[in-house]
Amino acid sequence: MPKTGDVIADKYRIEQLIGVGGMGAVFSAIHQFTGKRVALKWMLPELAKDADAVARFMREAHASGRISHPNVVDVYDVGQHAGSYFLVMEFLQGEPLTSALARRDLTPAEVLTPLLPAMRGVAAAHRQGVIHRDLKPDNIFLAYEEDGVRREAKVLDFGISKLSNEDQPNMRLTRTGAVVGTPYYMSPEQIRGSHTLDKRADVYAFGVIVYEALTGQVPFHAETYGALVLEIATGTPRPPDDIVPLPPHLSRVLLRAMGRDMAPRYP
Repeated sequence: MPKTGDVIADKYRIEQLIGVGGMGAVFSAIHQFTGKRVALKWMLPELAKDADAVARFMREAHASGRISHPNVVDVYDVGQHAGSYFLVMEFLQGEPLTSALARRDLTPAEVLTPLLPAMRGVAAAHRQGVIHRDLKPDNIFLAYEEDGVRREAKVLDFGISKLSNEDQPNMRLTRTGAVVGTPYYMSPEQIRGSHTLDKRADVYAFGVIVYEALTGQVPFHAETYGALVLEIATGTPRPPDDIVPLPPHLSRVLLRAMGRDMAPRYP
């Protein structure tokens, strides 16, 4: 793993570790020649020998490179160094939506203010033939300027996205080698491992995110993965306005977005 002061690929000087996730560690770094601060995502060494893990890691750069939108994190560079792989991304200050949701109850306006721009970012991805497939609060980042003024949300991590030129997407682009995505936010067709996913899988995930943000709970919950799959595949969400006071039309929007069948969802 890089250390403070290390120079990666003769260009990026490591400042400090920002965080560690399932696929890699993220560092702040400075471009040696331009002085620009970037985020450098370093693939965990134990995964760098796994071809499927490398494919997922590189996919993030490939998918993000198709998209130019202020609500999608920019990926500037990708490379290999000291036996591992790295991505160079836009440096962001702020917090994931997960942290904001954990602190307090939010009004519909407070929920939708950051999420509508994130939806615009995903819509831009859809126009470029990219389906995210792993939308969740952890992958929506609420960015701030240095003076504390909030910028619009950024969508992160296209590592398991589906590209439109793939006839048979690699279904092993997760560490488990099972289905792709985070179970609570996965549509019924995605959790079945369908190869025919389209952008309505992301519509479903946004429905779940907004549902959770407003009610404090996900629409389906179970003690085991198998039971959760069954709930998502066969169950019907409790109307969110039965849980918290909401405008009825907003409740109807969420239920349509989370339709069990793809056809009635928003296109």
